[in-house]
Formats: sequence, structure tokens, C-alpha cells
Amino acid sequence: MEPEGISITVLPGSGEMFEIPAITDTGRATILFIEAVPEGILDVFKGIKNSPELVARMANVIEEHFPPIYERIDMDRFALIDENAFLQTAITPQKLIKHFMDIQ
Repeated sequence: MEPEGISITVLPGSGEMFEIPAITDTGRATILFIEAVPEGILDVFKGIKNSPELVARMANVIEEHFPPIYERIDMDRFALIDENAFLQTAITPQKLIKHFMDIQ
């Protein structure tokens, strides 16, 4: 059974996977979105340049780290909506230090 609405699966210390239902030009789809802790076990998508490579890597990550999600995927149909339907970003984590000024 597919989850209804947005689903978030958390791997503490490693990251999260979001499953987001969507309607596209070709019909229903599920957006799979991974937020990975830098250099962690989910941070394996650097340098991917094409959809076949992304689909293969994503399938491996889901099978290894998110088995209940993997069991719901029809791997014969698992693909991107189109060649450009993926996004990669990186944010450098920073520790914020609070500063305050005593104004008198």
C-alpha cells in the first residue's frame, strides 16, 4: 500500500528520505527526495550527470537503507519522468554562534 500524503523516513545521523506524491504531464508520480548528512552513508550522489546513473544509485540506496520503501517500488517502472528530472544541491553546514550586544 502506498502512503497517502508526504512521508518522511529519518535515519538518525545520516539523513532523511521524503516521498512526495505529485501529478505530472504523464500522470501520477512519487518524488523521492534524500537529504544526506555530508560525507555520510546517504551522501553518494556527487558527480552524477545522467538519469540512468541516478536511477541505479537511488535504487541501491533505497534497497540498502530504506527497505520498506524499496519493497513498494515497481522496479520495472522505476525511472525519472524525463532526463532532466533530478536536482542536486549541497549546503555547507555551519554552526551559528549567537552574539549579543549590551546596549545601555
